[in-house]
Amino acid sequence: MAKKNTTEEKDEQQLIVQTMVDAAKSAEKLFIKETNATPKELKKLTDTYSAMKIKDIDDLAGYKFVVQGEKDLKKLRTTIGKVRKTLTAPAISFQKGMIEKEKEILEIIQPLENDLNAKRTDYEDKVQAAKNKLFSDRCTALDKHGYQLNGDFYVCSAINIEADKIADLTNDEFDFYLQKGLEEMERIAAEEKRRKDEADALQKQRDEMDAERKKFAEERAAFEKEKAEMEAQKKALEETYEEVEKPKDEPKVEEKVVVDTEKSKEEETNIEAIIRVGKEIGVEATIQHAPEDKKSKSVEEPQIDVGFNEFRKRVIALAGDKNQKLTRPIIIEWAEKQQLWD
Repeated sequence: MAKKNTTEEKDEQQLIVQTMVDAAKSAEKLFIKETNATPKELKKLTDTYSAMKIKDIDDLAGYKFVVQGEKDLKKLRTTIGKVRKTLTAPAISFQKGMIEKEKEILEIIQPLENDLNAKRTDYEDKVQAAKNKLFSDRCTALDKHGYQLNGDFYVCSAINIEADKIADLTNDEFDFYLQKGLEEMERIAAEEKRRKDEADALQKQRDEMDAERKKFAEERAAFEKEKAEMEAQKKALEETYEEVEKPKDEPKVEEKVVVDTEKSKEEETNIEAIIRVGKEIGVEATIQHAPEDKKSKSVEEPQIDVGFNEFRKRVIALAGDKNQKLTRPIIIEWAEKQQLWD
């Protein structure tokens, strides 16, 4: 319903209000006149009866005075009530009429108002729900783009966004902040990758150096071991041939030996020396004598295992060279050439 807002209507409303105000003032004056309840008369009644007391049960005059005062006040109170009802009856009737009219109108407009209120509330609820969802989605997007909530702000590097205004940003504004966050994430990721690559490269270099040191240590240990073994072999060979070079007392051989005595002693000495040298360098050999023939009473030449024959032949061949003197350097040089040790 469209409301009229004319000057005439306003004047009419003011006239009605003024009439009611004037009527109320006139009713008040009439009320005082009819009841004689003027301020002066009310003060007089108060002064007359407020201080009145009954001295004792014999004070009959006091008692009668109090009874008369009560009657006068009751009569005044009744008169005031009747005058008030008379004067306010039109106003009450007007009030009741206005209340009934109000009720009649409200019965028409209240359901419509309630319906509109429900529609407004539903719309506002949906708008708020959409805003809340937008806020939640944008907060999630900010989290994924490197932002962190710090107090009332989402922060990424030097960028700050007020949390309360996230849902109010336009799409372009919000996309700008996301792009800046993404660039910052890429920068941080690149920096972390660079540091990791440097650390991995440094660790790889350290591992390679450790492996090289370990390999060198193993090779050095093997070399030292081999060197020690060679020194031991050389020392053993030198000591053996020092004994070979020493003059020895030739044992006496009985006359009954069939083979040439001097030659047999020389070969026996060479063979024993060869066996000692072979044992020092790890070649096992044994001297085996043939059994004595009781009938001929002759002694066979000592026999040597086949595994030792090659070594024996080489040393005997060297020793049998009449033009070659078996000195220590010559024997060592010959052993190295023959690869008797590595």
